Amino acid sequence: MGLFSRKKNASDEFKKFDGVIEAVRRGTDGEINTARYYERRGPTWSDHLLINREDLVKRVKKGEKFIVGERQPYLGGTFSLISPVHLTGNGGKEKLVTVNSPDGKVEIKEAPLF
Repeated sequence: MGLFSRKKNASDEFKKFDGVIEAVRRGTDGEINTARYYERRGPTWSDHLLINREDLVKRVKKGEKFIVGERQPYLGGTFSLISPVHLTGNGGKEKLVTVNSPDGKVEIKEAPLF
Protein backbone atom coordinates (compact mmCIF):
# COMPACT_ATOMS: atom_id res chain seq x y z
CA MET A 1 0.00 0.00 0.00
CA GLY A 2 1.41 3.31 -1.05
CA LEU A 3 0.94 6.61 0.64
CA PHE A 4 -1.61 7.79 -1.91
CA SER A 5 -3.53 4.54 -2.42
CA ARG A 6 -7.25 4.63 -1.85
CA LYS A 7 -9.09 1.95 0.00
CA LYS A 8 -12.69 1.16 -0.73
CA ASN A 9 -14.79 1.71 2.37
CA ALA A 10 -18.40 0.99 3.23
CA SER A 11 -19.57 4.48 2.27
CA ASP A 12 -18.40 3.88 -1.32
CA GLU A 13 -20.85 0.98 -1.62
CA PHE A 14 -23.66 3.17 -0.30
CA LYS A 15 -23.28 5.62 -3.18
CA LYS A 16 -24.62 2.97 -5.53
CA PHE A 17 -28.16 3.18 -4.09
CA ASP A 18 -30.78 5.85 -4.67
CA GLY A 19 -33.08 4.80 -1.84
CA VAL A 20 -33.36 2.58 1.23
CA ILE A 21 -36.75 0.93 1.84
CA GLU A 22 -37.37 0.70 5.58
CA ALA A 23 -40.94 -0.64 5.82
CA VAL A 24 -43.89 -1.51 3.59
CA ARG A 25 -47.66 -1.72 3.71
CA ARG A 26 -49.03 -4.76 1.86
CA GLY A 27 -52.43 -5.65 0.47
CA THR A 28 -54.16 -8.99 0.99
CA ASP A 29 -52.55 -10.39 -2.17
CA GLY A 30 -49.00 -9.80 -0.84
CA GLU A 31 -48.22 -6.90 -3.19
CA ILE A 32 -46.82 -3.69 -1.77
CA ASN A 33 -49.30 -0.82 -1.58
CA THR A 34 -46.99 1.76 -0.02
CA ALA A 35 -43.33 1.80 1.00
CA ARG A 36 -41.60 4.01 3.55
CA TYR A 37 -38.12 4.85 2.32
CA TYR A 38 -35.20 7.25 2.57
CA GLU A 39 -33.98 8.96 -0.58
CA ARG A 40 -30.38 9.86 -1.33
CA ARG A 41 -29.91 13.57 -1.90
CA GLY A 42 -26.27 14.07 -2.76
CA PRO A 43 -24.10 13.13 0.21
CA THR A 44 -27.04 13.09 2.64
CA TRP A 45 -30.36 11.28 3.06
CA SER A 46 -33.90 12.63 3.29
CA ASP A 47 -36.34 12.10 6.11
CA HIS A 48 -38.63 9.15 5.52
CA LEU A 49 -40.92 9.46 2.52
CA LEU A 50 -43.89 7.42 1.31
CA ILE A 51 -44.13 6.03 -2.22
CA ASN A 52 -46.87 3.95 -3.81
CA ARG A 53 -46.16 0.74 -5.70
CA GLU A 54 -46.65 2.18 -9.19
CA ASP A 55 -44.15 4.99 -8.63
CA LEU A 56 -41.63 2.60 -7.06
CA VAL A 57 -41.88 0.24 -10.06
CA LYS A 58 -41.41 3.18 -12.46
CA ARG A 59 -38.30 4.32 -10.60
CA VAL A 60 -36.79 0.82 -10.59
CA LYS A 61 -37.53 0.51 -14.33
CA LYS A 62 -35.71 3.82 -14.92
CA GLY A 63 -32.62 2.28 -13.37
CA GLU A 64 -32.74 3.69 -9.86
CA LYS A 65 -31.42 1.26 -7.26
CA PHE A 66 -33.19 0.55 -3.99
CA ILE A 67 -32.14 -1.61 -1.07
CA VAL A 68 -34.01 -2.92 1.96
CA GLY A 69 -32.49 -1.68 5.20
CA GLU A 70 -33.07 0.22 8.40
CA ARG A 71 -31.72 3.48 9.73
CA GLN A 72 -29.53 3.09 12.81
CA PRO A 73 -30.73 5.15 15.78
CA TYR A 74 -28.85 8.40 16.48
CA LEU A 75 -26.54 7.88 13.45
CA GLY A 76 -28.34 9.98 10.82
CA GLY A 77 -27.28 8.66 7.41
CA THR A 78 -26.05 5.25 8.60
CA PHE A 79 -28.12 2.23 7.60
CA SER A 80 -28.04 -1.50 8.24
CA LEU A 81 -28.35 -2.96 4.74
CA ILE A 82 -30.31 -6.17 4.16
CA SER A 83 -30.83 -6.86 0.46
CA PRO A 84 -31.08 -5.05 -2.93
CA VAL A 85 -34.48 -4.79 -4.65
CA HIS A 86 -34.98 -5.98 -8.25
CA LEU A 87 -37.89 -6.09 -10.66
CA THR A 88 -38.89 -9.43 -12.19
CA GLY A 89 -41.61 -10.43 -14.61
CA ASN A 90 -42.83 -8.91 -17.83
CA GLY A 91 -45.79 -6.91 -19.08
CA GLY A 92 -48.23 -6.04 -16.34
CA LYS A 93 -47.02 -8.75 -13.96
CA GLU A 94 -43.88 -7.12 -12.53
CA LYS A 95 -42.88 -8.11 -9.00
CA LEU A 96 -40.50 -6.38 -6.63
CA VAL A 97 -38.17 -9.03 -5.22
CA THR A 98 -34.87 -9.30 -3.37
CA VAL A 99 -31.99 -11.72 -3.64
CA ASN A 100 -33.15 -13.50 -0.47
CA SER A 101 -36.73 -13.94 -1.73
CA PRO A 102 -36.54 -14.30 -5.53
CA ASP A 103 -40.06 -15.68 -5.88
CA GLY A 104 -43.18 -16.07 -3.83
CA LYS A 105 -46.48 -14.39 -3.22
CA VAL A 106 -45.14 -11.74 -0.84
CA GLU A 107 -43.11 -8.88 -2.34
CA ILE A 108 -39.98 -7.82 -0.43
CA LYS A 109 -40.69 -10.03 2.56
CA GLU A 110 -37.55 -8.78 4.37
CA ALA A 111 -39.13 -5.36 4.92
CA PRO A 112 -41.26 -5.06 8.08
CA LEU A 113 -44.81 -3.74 8.01
CA PHE A 114 -45.84 -0.28 9.17
